[in-house]
Amino acid sequence: DDFESPSPTSGIGGWSMEFDHNNMGTTIIPNPYQRLEGGSPLSPGFCAGMKGHLGPSEAPWTWAYLMTNLNSQGTTVDLNGYKDLWFAVKGDGKYYIATLRRAIVQAYCDFQADFTASEQWTLVKIPLNKFTQPTWGTQYPRTFNDVKNLSFSPELHEADFDLKIDDVVFVK
Repeated sequence: DDFESPSPTSGIGGWSMEFDHNNMGTTIIPNPYQRLEGGSPLSPGFCAGMKGHLGPSEAPWTWAYLMTNLNSQGTTVDLNGYKDLWFAVKGDGKYYIATLRRAIVQAYCDFQADFTASEQWTLVKIPLNKFTQPTWGTQYPRTFNDVKNLSFSPELHEADFDLKIDDVVFVK
Protein backbone atom coordinates (compact mmCIF):
# COMPACT_ATOMS: atom_id res chain seq x y z
CA ASP A 1 0.00 0.00 0.00
CA ASP A 2 1.40 3.41 -0.94
CA PHE A 3 -1.48 5.36 0.70
CA GLU A 4 -1.87 7.57 -2.37
CA SER A 5 -5.53 6.51 -2.66
CA PRO A 6 -8.03 6.78 0.22
CA SER A 7 -8.64 3.02 -0.15
CA PRO A 8 -5.79 0.52 -0.51
CA THR A 9 -5.31 -0.51 -4.14
CA SER A 10 -3.47 -3.75 -3.31
CA GLY A 11 -6.51 -5.73 -2.15
CA ILE A 12 -5.69 -5.47 1.55
CA GLY A 13 -8.27 -4.27 4.00
CA GLY A 14 -8.37 -0.70 5.22
CA TRP A 15 -5.99 0.65 7.84
CA SER A 16 -6.99 1.44 11.41
CA MET A 17 -5.43 2.37 14.73
CA GLU A 18 -6.15 0.69 18.03
CA PHE A 19 -4.90 1.32 21.55
CA ASP A 20 -5.62 0.27 25.11
CA HIS A 21 -8.25 2.14 27.10
CA ASN A 22 -6.83 1.21 30.50
CA ASN A 23 -6.34 4.78 31.74
CA MET A 24 -2.61 4.15 32.10
CA GLY A 25 -1.39 7.02 29.95
CA THR A 26 -1.59 5.65 26.40
CA THR A 27 -2.61 8.26 23.83
CA ILE A 28 -2.68 8.09 20.04
CA ILE A 29 -3.32 10.59 17.23
CA PRO A 30 -4.84 10.95 14.78
CA ASN A 31 -7.81 9.15 16.26
CA PRO A 32 -9.60 7.78 14.32
CA TYR A 33 -7.09 6.74 11.66
CA GLN A 34 -6.57 8.99 8.65
CA ARG A 35 -3.91 9.20 5.98
CA LEU A 36 -1.24 11.78 6.62
CA GLU A 37 0.22 14.18 4.07
CA GLY A 38 3.89 13.82 3.19
CA GLY A 39 4.81 10.29 2.19
CA SER A 40 8.12 8.70 1.26
CA PRO A 41 10.08 9.85 -1.81
CA LEU A 42 8.62 6.89 -3.75
CA SER A 43 5.01 8.05 -3.14
CA PRO A 44 5.26 11.54 -1.62
CA GLY A 45 1.56 12.41 -1.40
CA PHE A 46 0.43 10.46 1.65
CA CYS A 47 1.50 7.91 4.27
CA ALA A 48 0.09 6.24 7.37
CA GLY A 49 1.26 7.27 10.79
CA MET A 50 0.59 7.59 14.46
CA LYS A 51 2.07 9.41 17.36
CA GLY A 52 1.36 9.61 21.04
CA HIS A 53 2.49 8.07 24.30
CA LEU A 54 2.64 4.41 25.36
CA GLY A 55 1.92 3.74 29.03
CA PRO A 56 3.83 1.37 31.34
CA SER A 57 4.49 -2.31 30.62
CA GLU A 58 2.36 -3.70 33.43
CA ALA A 59 -1.05 -5.27 33.92
CA PRO A 60 -3.62 -4.67 32.55
CA TRP A 61 -1.09 -3.91 29.73
CA THR A 62 -0.73 -0.97 27.42
CA TRP A 63 -0.54 -1.11 23.63
CA ALA A 64 -1.00 0.94 20.48
CA TYR A 65 -0.87 -0.16 16.85
CA LEU A 66 -1.48 0.78 13.25
CA MET A 67 -2.94 -2.24 11.45
CA THR A 68 -4.57 -3.66 8.35
CA ASN A 69 -6.23 -6.93 7.43
CA LEU A 70 -4.38 -8.56 4.57
CA ASN A 71 -7.44 -8.84 2.38
CA SER A 72 -10.68 -6.90 2.09
CA GLN A 73 -12.78 -9.85 3.33
CA GLY A 74 -10.94 -10.00 6.67
CA THR A 75 -10.05 -13.67 6.20
CA THR A 76 -6.60 -15.23 6.50
CA VAL A 77 -3.94 -15.02 3.78
CA ASP A 78 -1.18 -17.50 2.93
CA LEU A 79 2.16 -15.63 2.88
CA ASN A 80 4.34 -18.74 2.55
CA GLY A 81 5.15 -17.78 -1.06
CA TYR A 82 6.73 -14.51 0.09
CA LYS A 83 10.25 -13.94 1.36
CA ASP A 84 10.27 -10.41 2.84
CA LEU A 85 8.18 -7.55 4.15
CA TRP A 86 9.40 -4.18 2.81
CA PHE A 87 8.18 -0.74 3.87
CA ALA A 88 9.38 2.83 4.10
CA VAL A 89 9.57 4.27 7.60
CA LYS A 90 10.20 7.65 9.18
CA GLY A 91 10.04 8.45 12.86
CA ASP A 92 11.77 9.43 16.03
CA GLY A 93 14.78 7.09 15.98
CA LYS A 94 13.14 4.63 18.42
CA TYR A 95 12.41 0.92 18.21
CA TYR A 96 9.13 -0.40 16.81
CA ILE A 97 7.60 -3.80 16.12
CA ALA A 98 6.08 -5.23 12.93
CA THR A 99 3.63 -8.01 13.77
CA LEU A 100 2.10 -10.77 11.66
CA ARG A 101 -0.99 -12.09 13.44
CA ARG A 102 -1.74 -15.73 12.64
CA ALA A 103 -5.16 -17.29 13.21
CA ILE A 104 -3.70 -20.21 15.18
CA VAL A 105 -1.87 -18.00 17.70
CA GLN A 106 -3.77 -17.10 20.86
CA ALA A 107 -3.13 -14.73 23.79
CA TYR A 108 -1.26 -12.13 21.68
CA CYS A 109 1.92 -14.24 21.40
CA ASP A 110 2.18 -13.15 17.76
CA PHE A 111 5.11 -13.31 15.34
CA GLN A 112 7.09 -10.06 15.57
CA ALA A 113 10.20 -8.37 14.21
CA ASP A 114 11.85 -5.20 15.54
CA PHE A 115 12.96 -2.23 13.46
CA THR A 116 14.15 1.32 14.03
CA ALA A 117 12.21 4.30 12.72
CA SER A 118 14.98 6.65 11.59
CA GLU A 119 14.36 10.39 11.34
CA GLN A 120 14.62 10.28 7.52
CA TRP A 121 12.57 8.09 5.19
CA THR A 122 14.33 4.71 5.11
CA LEU A 123 13.50 1.41 3.39
CA VAL A 124 13.16 -1.45 5.89
CA LYS A 125 13.44 -5.04 4.61
CA ILE A 126 12.47 -7.76 7.07
CA PRO A 127 12.80 -11.39 5.96
CA LEU A 128 9.73 -13.33 7.06
CA ASN A 129 12.04 -15.91 8.64
CA LYS A 130 13.12 -13.20 11.13
CA PHE A 131 9.61 -12.93 12.65
CA THR A 132 9.58 -14.74 16.01
CA GLN A 133 7.19 -15.23 18.89
CA PRO A 134 7.83 -14.01 22.44
CA THR A 135 9.02 -16.89 24.62
CA TRP A 136 6.24 -16.48 27.21
CA GLY A 137 3.49 -18.05 25.09
CA THR A 138 2.61 -21.21 23.22
CA GLN A 139 5.08 -21.64 20.35
CA TYR A 140 3.98 -22.52 16.82
CA PRO A 141 5.96 -23.38 13.68
CA ARG A 142 7.16 -20.32 11.77
CA THR A 143 4.84 -20.74 8.85
CA PHE A 144 2.56 -18.04 7.53
CA ASN A 145 -0.35 -19.86 5.90
CA ASP A 146 -3.01 -18.22 8.12
CA VAL A 147 -2.06 -14.55 8.58
CA LYS A 148 -4.96 -12.32 9.60
CA ASN A 149 -3.29 -8.92 9.67
CA LEU A 150 -0.17 -6.83 9.76
CA SER A 151 0.47 -4.19 12.38
CA PHE A 152 3.12 -1.71 13.47
CA SER A 153 3.51 -0.64 17.09
CA PRO A 154 5.87 1.20 19.44
CA GLU A 155 8.20 -1.03 21.46
CA LEU A 156 9.26 1.34 24.23
CA HIS A 157 6.84 1.75 27.14
CA GLU A 158 6.47 4.91 29.19
CA ALA A 159 7.68 6.87 26.17
CA ASP A 160 6.39 9.11 23.40
CA PHE A 161 6.31 7.65 19.88
CA ASP A 162 6.11 9.09 16.36
CA LEU A 163 5.93 6.66 13.43
CA LYS A 164 5.16 7.04 9.72
CA ILE A 165 4.83 4.08 7.33
CA ASP A 166 4.60 4.07 3.52
CA ASP A 167 5.01 1.75 0.53
CA VAL A 168 4.18 -1.50 2.35
CA VAL A 169 4.75 -4.60 0.22
CA PHE A 170 5.37 -8.33 0.62
CA VAL A 171 8.18 -9.47 -1.69
CA LYS A 172 8.55 -12.92 -3.26
